[in-house]
Amino acid sequence: ETHDVRTATDDLVASLARANPNLSRPSGYDRAKIGGRRGLHTVLSNVSDATGQQERIAVFTVLLRDASLFYALGVAPRDRFSDYEGTFRRVVGSIQIMD
Repeated sequence: ETHDVRTATDDLVASLARANPNLSRPSGYDRAKIGGRRGLHTVLSNVSDATGQQERIAVFTVLLRDASLFYALGVAPRDRFSDYEGTFRRVVGSIQIMD
């Protein structure tokens, strides 16, 4: 729990990285809107356990009223990520948060 979406997102990424040493750290964050609220977006790189191939992970985060972190992940093969990124954004843009 935190009152800062950046710190909470950093904690999420660190937690994911502890579980997967091949996961890259984000170079930075972009602004994103989730459920009409200001949040963050970043893209991570990883090697898929299932295929052994490079993949990219779109991470979207926003703080809820109770200061917990809501996040959504979109995963695609690295060479196809640009084909899916717009869809990931549209899905996240359609989320409605009712807390």
